[in-house]
Parts: sequence; structure tokens; C-alpha cells
Amino acid sequence: MCLTILILFSYGLFGTTAKAGSLDYTIPHRRFDSRPPVDPRCKLPFDQHFCFDGEPMATFNDDDVIVIYSMTGNGGPVPGIDLVIPQHAGIGLHNLNTGFKYTLDWCPMFGPFNCSKPNVLEDDSLLWCNQAGSCFKNKFSKTFLRPTAERHQVANTTGKVINAFAHWVTWDNNTGIYGDSSHLMRSRDGPYWTETWDCGTFVQRAFQALYDLGVRFYPDFQPSYWLGIAYTERPEYLGNHTEIFGVDGDAALAQTLMSYFKADEKNLDYVYLHYNEAFWYAKLTSQAPEEPTKMVVPLPGYE
Repeated sequence: MCLTILILFSYGLFGTTAKAGSLDYTIPHRRFDSRPPVDPRCKLPFDQHFCFDGEPMATFNDDDVIVIYSMTGNGGPVPGIDLVIPQHAGIGLHNLNTGFKYTLDWCPMFGPFNCSKPNVLEDDSLLWCNQAGSCFKNKFSKTFLRPTAERHQVANTTGKVINAFAHWVTWDNNTGIYGDSSHLMRSRDGPYWTETWDCGTFVQRAFQALYDLGVRFYPDFQPSYWLGIAYTERPEYLGNHTEIFGVDGDAALAQTLMSYFKADEKNLDYVYLHYNEAFWYAKLTSQAPEEPTKMVVPLPGYE
């Protein structure tokens, strides 16, 4: 089973539906102290730069009335994967006092494909271009204005709360810096091994941060997110880059990983993955679903 294909399925459009409560991950996604510089060798798979139309997050008057939206839309094709059309999730803000609308979302800097697969360079080294981050726009993005897009009002709050929320956005952006769609679990009922880190989980984290600041969500709508799942035994830690590829590393394991990531197709009963800036091995317990799973994740307060 090809892990790259599983990962790209998390941006798909069709699949089965499941309901998740408050997920408890055995190996949570790692946060970092700060964001490192982007490797200049990383190249965009398209012409427009990440967050090319982004702006600094707006400052609101304390008494502004802000409507919060859960938004989804078709984001367009993944470069090189003609048949996969990703779904994109984001948050909308509408200032009723001024009429202005805003989008807050989260995207891989170099496309979703690079969050799951490294570039294998000519010298047989691996280049990971998997940084991602949030982006604030002074409008509703066109992704969320298309006829197939969905915008659901989920709460009202004040400008004072959103100003406080902006500090959380900065912290999240500076510490949760790598995109990852490695959603591994033992079975449909769990346990959950690894934590997806993409546009959908950003929205989930952001809604939780708003809830912690006192926002209370409406019960009428519960959002859902598409997820590519692999069913595996608990992943086994192999080592970080230095421990495997360094001078005193494991040359045999380094060659195994290099061969694995070079291969275009992998009909195997195991996967190697790059998660939390380290390499892991996981034995598949069953074939992953051929279609992505639409996971209903209740809003905070309705778990």
C-alpha cells in the first residue's frame, strides 16, 4: 500500500463517513520552539507563492460583532495527480460593524504532495519541503465562494476575543510548522497513533482555541473533514535524520529508506513514514479504505 496515495486521499472528495469525539493520539504531533528558514532548494509546484495574497491579521475594535464561519471548498488539482481534487477547509470572519469579511486558513508552502514525500536528490540525499502555515486574507477566498463551497455560521463573538485569538494564531504558526497527513490507527475504532496536521486539523485547533477564550458554538452544524487512513500496528521509532543518515548513522537503514522513497509504487504490507522530523516503521494490519473517510468532528462543547 502506497503511503503517499493514502496521504493525498486526505484531500479527496468521496468516501465513507465516521464520527470522532475528542481524539487521543498515542504519538501527538510535535511542536517546535521556532520556525526554521525555508530551504532555498524547495520549489513551488505552481506559479503563485504560498499566501501570496495574505495580509497581517486585522485588529478589531473590542465591541465589534464578529460572525465565525466553518468553510470548505474544492481547492483545485494537486500538481502531478490529475484525478485527485483536494477539499480545503478554513475559517471565515465577518465583522458586522464594518461589513468586512476575512479568511483564515492553513496550507502547505510547497503543495500537499511535499508533506508526504521527500525530494530524492542526485547525491541520494532526501530534501523535505514540508513546511506549512496559516494565512489571513482580507476577504473570503475564491475557494470558499465557488458554487460547490459551503459556509456555515457556527458562532458569534466580539472583536476583543478575536484580537486575543490572533495571539494564539501566531503561536500556532510558529510552533506547528510541518504539514503531515500521516493518519495511522489500529482499527476503525482506534487507537489513533499519529496526528494529521493539515487544513482541517488547523480549523479544529482554532475552534478549540476560540472555545478556550469563551466562544460558545451553535449546535445546528457539526463540521466534517476528509481523512486518508492507514490501519497499522503501533509505529516503531527508527531515528531522526542524524541518527540514520549521519556519519555514525545506520547505513543499511539509510539505504532501505532511500530505496523506499525512490520507488513510485509500493505494494507492501508495511509503510515507512516521516513524522515529527523522524522516521518510523509501521506494519499494516489491513488494507486501507480505497476511498477517504469523511470524519465528523464535533465542535468544542459537543464532543
